[in-house]
Amino acid sequence: MKHITVDEVKQMTDTDGLILQGCGGDPIEWLNGINETFTETGILKDGGVFENISIFEHNGITNILFPFDDVNPNSLDIDKLAMWRLQTHEQFGGTWLSDYLPNQLGQVIDEPVADGDSDFSRSNDGDAANEKLTSTEKASTVQVYIANIHDYSIGGFTIPLPTTLEDLQLFMGGAEINGWQDMRIGDFISNIRGLEDVVYEHTSRVMTPELLDELNYLAAKINTISDDEDLVNCFEAAIVSKQHCGSIAELINLADNIQFYELLPAYRAEDYGEIRAEMDGDMIHETIDMLCNLDNEAHKDLLIYIERLEKCIDYKAYGRAVAKEEDGKFTPYGYLTWQGNEFIMPYRGPQDIPDELRIFSKPDQIIQPMLKMENANIAEILAKLYAVCGDNTQSVADTLQPLILGQQKNYLLTVSPDGVRICEATELYKRGSQAFNILSDQTKADQSNSSQVSDSQNRIFALVVNTQFKNTDSPPQDKDRLFIMGDITEINAKALSGNITRHAAAPDRISATYIDGSQKSYDLFTWSQISQQERETIKETTLGYQDTDVQTAVRQFTSFISENEKACKAIDEYGLITAINTPFMNEAQNPQYDRLRISNTVAREILARGDADVYKLTSQGAEQLSSIEATKPMSFAENKPS
Repeated sequence: MKHITVDEVKQMTDTDGLILQGCGGDPIEWLNGINETFTETGILKDGGVFENISIFEHNGITNILFPFDDVNPNSLDIDKLAMWRLQTHEQFGGTWLSDYLPNQLGQVIDEPVADGDSDFSRSNDGDAANEKLTSTEKASTVQVYIANIHDYSIGGFTIPLPTTLEDLQLFMGGAEINGWQDMRIGDFISNIRGLEDVVYEHTSRVMTPELLDELNYLAAKINTISDDEDLVNCFEAAIVSKQHCGSIAELINLADNIQFYELLPAYRAEDYGEIRAEMDGDMIHETIDMLCNLDNEAHKDLLIYIERLEKCIDYKAYGRAVAKEEDGKFTPYGYLTWQGNEFIMPYRGPQDIPDELRIFSKPDQIIQPMLKMENANIAEILAKLYAVCGDNTQSVADTLQPLILGQQKNYLLTVSPDGVRICEATELYKRGSQAFNILSDQTKADQSNSSQVSDSQNRIFALVVNTQFKNTDSPPQDKDRLFIMGDITEINAKALSGNITRHAAAPDRISATYIDGSQKSYDLFTWSQISQQERETIKETTLGYQDTDVQTAVRQFTSFISENEKACKAIDEYGLITAINTPFMNEAQNPQYDRLRISNTVAREILARGDADVYKLTSQGAEQLSSIEATKPMSFAENKPS
């Protein structure tokens, strides 16, 4: 065990290992704990243990390196270690040394490190320290490790991508995987440096039919550029500089746009300054020749002045200034700039995956892109959602009350034919709470297909309230109108349910009120010992929770939403209402998608107030209803499409 510097870590380009980040406390305890855990999980076998670990500080945190050459290769199960690393990434920040060097320290593998104050310096012999690797070394092998999510002891397989369902089934049978529901992606492997970490960061921990299909499509895209060394270098440089790497979809589109990037052999501002000065000199060469041939003293003085300036150029400052103008990035692979016009985005979501690259998802079963809005008027949107979902719009005021009272909070908004509901995010993570049970019941209904309503009609959104204020600049009659502004992000119900199940806080104590009015508080163990006879004398119970547990769970919710938002499509209020209205409008006798589908109850309210035109959609067409219809019984059944 030894303490090393970051510079010493940069020299470790000829080996690999596991780095755990944020390892405070006694390193001995970490060493013993990891060895014990790896032995119990079968990662270390035949008596293998780590002994010669290294500790180093970077960005204010303590990291521990477990080098692979410290253990007999036959005693270390790399596949199981890869799965463990992915499963515990949020807890330990585990990463491979070979990924940490380029992504955290800017050091390309197998290249020397030179002194200098540049972004990426050059070696002493003047050659680029980050010289491009050969195409053989850059082979774009993309692999994924799959395992049975129900039983890790079965083991798994590392399979190449892209693949087909027929080829995949051979591996699935060996791991006793019957379908995508039984599968877990344990690791993603690629020779495109930095790609693994980006995929880990933006891949949901919950398996979906679309997840493997997207990775399959990404692998196919990478294969199209793998034979071109320059394109591969540009792709890796773009990843290092975080260009269009916010999701799997962005990576797919990056591969489609990578030919519009240019990579110059400049690893620091001074290098680029020299290159640009030479390029600029070439551009004005003809002009200088012309001035030399003119018999004009003023021109000659100008040329002398230019020559003096050239000798005094600060290449470093010049390079930085031009790079800032071009929004260029210095990377271990060179200076990266965009040379195209507009960044095209042909891939919008799983619906755009070619059929031959689909493994589990079907075109007619693709989940449409999730949606998000920023700084939206929550009150107005809720009123329309209530109308679309068939609720009495007067209930909007009651629903808004928790938002009015709770500023700067996270909420969950559920939209379905049964109505609109809002609850605080904290309630979601309290086991046994109404919010917890509602989401669990809805998720179970979706999974069992017991509901007659299609999935597209049940939408769940995260709602973050930003500001609430009275519009004092509005007309006098609207002066006291309350505006509630916030961000709305659609989320995957099943993924959220999995997040809640993993992080839900258990009750700390249970307070029971008996029929005779007496009260008593129990801890969980004591509560479980209460006899059935005594339970029958209890009138009601109140669950208690540790505030710290709930807040920890809500932080997980916030992290979940933040990650989810990256994959969402920005949309306006009209687009959101239309997305929710469309499946409802499909039920109408004469669907007209430019109108809102509302219930008869809401139709009466709107007609009575004269807020908008209301039509009855029939097979003969749309029949406009007059305000007098609000006072008469409707000729069609309640809560049917209007």
